[in-house]
Amino acid sequence: MVPAWLKFWVGRARLLPSRWRAARQEPRPPNGSVIHAGTSNSNDVCATTTSLPREIPVSRFALSALNLALLAAPVAANVGPPATGGQVTGEPVGIRHIQIVREKLVIDLRPVARDQKAMVEATYQLQNNGAEQSLDLLFAGGSYEVVEFEVLFDGKPIATKPISGATIPDSWKPPKETPNFGDGQKLDYAPGLRDFKYSVKLVGFSLTVPTGPHTLMVRYSAAAATNWLGQPTRHHQFAYVLAPARSWDGFGGLDVTLHLPEGWIAVVTPQLEREGDTLRGSFEHLPADSIAITFRAPEGRWYRPLIGISQSVFAAVGIAGLIVSWVMGRWRGRRTAQAVNAGQTRIPRIWPWALAIGMLWSVGVFASGLFAVYGAELTLPEGQVVKYGYGQLIEALGVGLLAPHVAVVGFLIAYVTGIIVQRKNLTVPS
Repeated sequence: MVPAWLKFWVGRARLLPSRWRAARQEPRPPNGSVIHAGTSNSNDVCATTTSLPREIPVSRFALSALNLALLAAPVAANVGPPATGGQVTGEPVGIRHIQIVREKLVIDLRPVARDQKAMVEATYQLQNNGAEQSLDLLFAGGSYEVVEFEVLFDGKPIATKPISGATIPDSWKPPKETPNFGDGQKLDYAPGLRDFKYSVKLVGFSLTVPTGPHTLMVRYSAAAATNWLGQPTRHHQFAYVLAPARSWDGFGGLDVTLHLPEGWIAVVTPQLEREGDTLRGSFEHLPADSIAITFRAPEGRWYRPLIGISQSVFAAVGIAGLIVSWVMGRWRGRRTAQAVNAGQTRIPRIWPWALAIGMLWSVGVFASGLFAVYGAELTLPEGQVVKYGYGQLIEALGVGLLAPHVAVVGFLIAYVTGIIVQRKNLTVPS
């Protein structure tokens, strides 16, 4: 008898030739096709074709992905890659006979300090050297709030509408890495964004571009990614894709302005000059395929010193507890012996004192241990502390388990020392 599972797969295999023939005989859509990005496990991008939505005729269609923002789903600690969130933003894909005379790009990262999205404003000085063109442009975004997207053409707002069925061009490749601080090692940038695995919301808008110069302004918001392996404050990442601008009829130059949260530090490629909390750069040609930024809140003046101080306090409490238990045990032993030698009716006991000393030492170890684990974080900006993994929790649990053992050790040291000293100081009646 043939197993059921074998029958199932044999049946599936028989269907493949008919499906393949049907696919080959499928007529091409009358309004053409557009090249888009396919994905693979190796993150390589391959060109494939797909039909365009019927409401966007290819005869007047110029695909322009003004903002590819694939939102990666957040991951829990110790589950998945240590990078979350993030949207890829970038340039319009080129339109023939229309040049970008100059682009002014402003990226405001200050809202990230308040756990809000960064604001992007790109102003394009366009020059149409041909006849008037009517264009249907496509905005591809992973943000669920498409109302954050605004287009102005020659100062007039342009209406937008949801689009379905269009795809993403293969020129939209977010950077694999962003620069890191100090050691030269780079940070992986939101792996999910490169795989194109997350849903993309598409918004379209139409422009009529007469002959001559014009201004196109695009404003929108995009989330910064977070790399949870950055220490001691959260490492935020942001990328803006420039490569598609090369497909325009010409590109005359780029002026970049990045606004950072007050006092924050940043590294960026290509290199920009810093003036206060603003990074600026001017380029006559596209300087790179993308702008990649890593930025974070400063540690604070007392963060590093407080780490050493808190650890020293923890060690000092441990050593001091040993000494105090021994000294107080000896003192209580002598007092007890003196009371016995004097014939007093009320003889002070050793064990209550030994128990109190052990408990006090335990409380001191517990408090100083938690201070060593969490104390330095008190100097970091609120909301910017890295909480990836279970390291601190394990350390805190270790302190909690150590404290009762310290109480037992302190009690034994004080009690045994007291008994020994008491016996040595007792006088034998003549």
